[in-house]
Amino acid sequence: MAWMPYTISTVEKKIKPTAHHLRHQVGVFAETVVLNTFTRRALTYKSTVG
Repeated sequence: MAWMPYTISTVEKKIKPTAHHLRHQVGVFAETVVLNTFTRRALTYKSTVG
């Protein structure tokens, strides 16, 4: 398959949204981890302090 300019631009159009989507997923994952850790600490603190 010959690499034509329009093929490269099509590939770029496909790759860019994927990169954005991955960055978004990583952000959501990080937020979830932080929230889970915070919630677990808060619950542990509550049960320890009473």
